[in-house]
Amino acid sequence: TGDLGVDELLPLVGPCTEELGLGDLATPELVAVLAPCCPALRRLDVSFGGWDASDGAPAWAALGKHCPLLEHVEASWCCCDAAGFRNLVAGCPRLRALRLGTVPGAALAAA
Repeated sequence: TGDLGVDELLPLVGPCTEELGLGDLATPELVAVLAPCCPALRRLDVSFGGWDASDGAPAWAALGKHCPLLEHVEASWCCCDAAGFRNLVAGCPRLRALRLGTVPGAALAAA
């Protein structure tokens, strides 16, 4: 199908990876597996991943746990509940830009 999966992407990322643009390839599972491999990640684009709030929770938790240098997240069309965004913000103290765009349920992030 041409889609890249974990097996194809893992060799391409590592402890020096600072930017990762996954776009619509981004699934919550993929992000949860890649996050521990990218402790220096500063910028992430998962726009158009189409996550719903419950599916995205493991990804947001993994980013908060493993990517403390994260500063910029593009997540248009990815939902998250309030707990997921709290995990992200608590684990990423350098986060200064969170672009949500048109995200169903984004109002929950303010809760």
